[in-house]
Amino acid sequence: MPGPQVIWVPITQTWPQLTYHREGYGILQAMESAGRKFVGEHDFRNFCKMDAVNVHNYRRNVTSFEIFPSDVRYDGNQLWAFKIKGTAFLWHQVRCMVSVLFLIGQGLESADVIDALLDTERTMRKPQYAIAPELPLVLHSCEFESLKFICSADARQALHVHLANQCRSYQLQAAIFHEALLSCLPISSAAENQSSLNNGTSKKKASYVRLMSQATEQMIPWLKFYWLNSKDAMQCEMQHV
Repeated sequence: MPGPQVIWVPITQTWPQLTYHREGYGILQAMESAGRKFVGEHDFRNFCKMDAVNVHNYRRNVTSFEIFPSDVRYDGNQLWAFKIKGTAFLWHQVRCMVSVLFLIGQGLESADVIDALLDTERTMRKPQYAIAPELPLVLHSCEFESLKFICSADARQALHVHLANQCRSYQLQAAIFHEALLSCLPISSAAENQSSLNNGTSKKKASYVRLMSQATEQMIPWLKFYWLNSKDAMQCEMQHV
């Protein structure tokens, strides 16, 4: 007896949406203004970890970028939610973007640094800055062109119960660790005057080196060859004008 017929529907376009939650302080208006610079199609090679073996095209299209404060606070620190939507993302792209935005929000960098990093003619090699931690990064949803998912009421209920149980479990763990934290000896005033950057490590503001002055990563051989050839071609064209 023949089995049921399977109909394959081609999917021509997807729009993944990623969310990233980050604790810390920062000027929301400055981060929002800087985040809008990511929207559109750009070369994000300075905002990712290069996968030279599998990826040769670093142009990606970010369709929307939002930042908003979360209702959750811990020890007086604001929790921020970043919502990024696009057609595709590079390796560690979102973590790099969030890291630079927080440097801007803390007043350590100006929003112009994003323009400089997106300009690969001006900034050919990525500065060796620390990227944001991986734990808060979540693939929130994924939209498909001409495709709609159907979810039953039972499935929705099961998901709601599962997430509620997870919330309770982590709230209990947070309470346990918070009690242990309160039992620790007080931190010295010198340590309190340090500011938290990037992956949670503390550095004094006075010792911060701006991104465009930091050491850079080595240029990938094929990328260097492509760039040199493109520069030679441009010079040749200019000579014949």
